[in-house]
Amino acid sequence: PLGITELDRLGGDINALLDELQGWQGSMESEKAMLAHRASHDMLTAMPNRSAFDEQLALRIQAADKRGERFAVLFVDADNFKAANDNHGHHAGDALLVELSTRIKDTLRKGDFAARIGGDEFIVIIDPLDPDIAPEALAERIQKSVSRPVALPDGDEYRLRISIGVAVYPDHGVDATALLTIADAAMYADKLINRPKL
Repeated sequence: PLGITELDRLGGDINALLDELQGWQGSMESEKAMLAHRASHDMLTAMPNRSAFDEQLALRIQAADKRGERFAVLFVDADNFKAANDNHGHHAGDALLVELSTRIKDTLRKGDFAARIGGDEFIVIIDPLDPDIAPEALAERIQKSVSRPVALPDGDEYRLRISIGVAVYPDHGVDATALLTIADAAMYADKLINRPKL
């Protein structure tokens, strides 16, 4: 009887140890997933970051090349973000970035992709590109959505202005560098056109 009692106790200890190990494994997997998410996402807006965008663009280029399809890259930059930050504080700037990211995402379809690549710069991939819709029309849709006033934490309202540059694969380039160079240049051209008159 004494041996059976000891075996039962030992079995209970082993089961408890296995449960503890499973708990540790679960928490390690959760932490690993959280770290992977942090590595690929912007902390403020929860959008994918530059690293995730670069990976996604490479995948989209490969897929579009195989399917013989086109997609668009839209480079989005806030023109008057610094003024909001300077005049209303960093909390206001953060609120504007979060709202800008939400409005960009709200204009996209399910398969499209958007990322914040730094500061007040965002990049969007429209994939596949609808042959009946010009990429510039998609840019106008984003600009219209963003132009609505944003309520700031201090109660004021602010209207963001954005510039958007468009590049189309494979029309403007067949690799990431070419597409981003064209989209960036088009964004700066848009910025010059839309610069407020002094």
